[in-house]
Amino acid sequence: MYPTMSNYILIEYSNSSDGGAASLNFTTLLPPNITLDSNLTADQLIPDYLNVTRELPIQYAQPMYGYVMPLLLLITIVANTLIVVVLSKRHMRTPTNAVLMAMALSDMFTLLFPAPWLFYMYTFGNHYKPLSPVGACYAWNVMNEVIPALFHTASIWLTLALAVQR
Repeated sequence: MYPTMSNYILIEYSNSSDGGAASLNFTTLLPPNITLDSNLTADQLIPDYLNVTRELPIQYAQPMYGYVMPLLLLITIVANTLIVVVLSKRHMRTPTNAVLMAMALSDMFTLLFPAPWLFYMYTFGNHYKPLSPVGACYAWNVMNEVIPALFHTASIWLTLALAVQR
């Protein structure tokens, strides 16, 4: 059975030496198996998980990543697969077509790598659940930030290479 939002404990606490306007307020959700006592520090209260509702405004992220992104993913996969199939034919192999085919693959991978995570979080409605263990948070970061940026940058450089070649 998966935990629901009602199983978590909402904790609000302030980190300020003088209690003035410069205080830093934290709000976090703790799993129900945590016992609370007054000797806990802020480092012990901040859990090691990713909560995507704090990254983006959920009222915009849910429709964009949950409903629009799957449609764009489908269109991108179909179009770029057709481009790769056509440009990989023996009589279509030219240096220009090789760059165009690499651009199509880069663009497709830019959307393909974060897709499983975005489906899980936004399409299936798991955005309110904390993502744990810590390894899953690192995987989320790599597959949603690092790898798409890498392929997008490769696509930009391939566009420049095509312009120089032409």
